[in-house]
Formats: sequence, C-alpha cells, structure tokens
Amino acid sequence: MVERVRRCIAEQVEVNGVVIEKAVYGVVSPCGTVEDPNLVVDVTDAVQVLVHRVAVPGTRGHYRSELLINGGHSKAELEGFFDPAPGEAKHLFVRYQFRGSSHEFHVDDTARVSAPAAHHCVPVEF
Repeated sequence: MVERVRRCIAEQVEVNGVVIEKAVYGVVSPCGTVEDPNLVVDVTDAVQVLVHRVAVPGTRGHYRSELLINGGHSKAELEGFFDPAPGEAKHLFVRYQFRGSSHEFHVDDTARVSAPAAHHCVPVEF
C-alpha cells in the first residue's frame, strides 16, 4: 500500500489536488481531538488512496480531484479501516490540502463523504 499511497500523493501534488494530511476514524471530536488513542485508528493512507482524478464532463483532458465515500454503511468496512471502538458512536475526521488551502471535515460513521468542498475550507487566521 505504501507505493500506492506515494503514487496517489504525487499525482495530487502535480495537479494541486487533494492531499490528505490527517485522517482518524473512531471516537474523535469535530475538531479532530482524540481523548483516548485506543478508540481511534489512523486512516490517513487509506483515505488518500480513495482520492481520484475524475474527468470533467464536457471537456477534453481536464480533470478534477475527488474523494467520494458512499454513505449508508460503516466506514469500518472500508479497506484500511477497522472498528477501534465497538459499541461507541464513531466519526471520521479528515484534514486535507486543496489548491494551497487547508480544509477539514468531521462526519458520522455512515455519512456520505464528498471532497473537496468549499464549506470544508479552514479560515486563515491573522
């Protein structure tokens, strides 16, 4: 998987696309804080390999970055994930770079994920 992750990151860096900085799954707060490391799993690499270049409809040779995880099922079923906290409510927290800006989101275990998204953008503080 290491080589696959490297290729995916290189492809995304080349097009200024989605590069995952941190992704954790389990009992995690909306801002990514982990109180008990035994109740989360680092899924940074597993999420990065889910990012793809997708052709822009109606164009020739134009692509966009996309992270899409269908909803309705536990993310513990995804490759590289597992249930670190049986019986507990779980969430996915992801921080990523897109076009030079920091983005992040926090979703329920069975929620659909679609990124990049403007509402994921983290405001720059001065």
